[in-house]
Amino acid sequence: MKEYYQLIKELDSLPDNMARKKHLIDIKLNPLIPRHDFRRIACNIILESNFIENNYPIETKKKVKKLLIYFAKMLINTEKKNK
Repeated sequence: MKEYYQLIKELDSLPDNMARKKHLIDIKLNPLIPRHDFRRIACNIILESNFIENNYPIETKKKVKKLLIYFAKMLINTEKKNK
């Protein structure tokens, strides 16, 4: 269980879900970590239980807001170029 909680702390420190999944897959595919190591077992449990999708929801409001700001800036720039 200690490895499981350490792995969750590591996942908490990563910036987004893609980085979290990549970190887990890197652990899973690392040939230096034996098959029966607790870290690899914890990693497999987290991957198979969809832990990341369930516990790290994507903040869609922030992403939509960023997209809207980006498109607004793009429209303003194209209007300036057309004048």
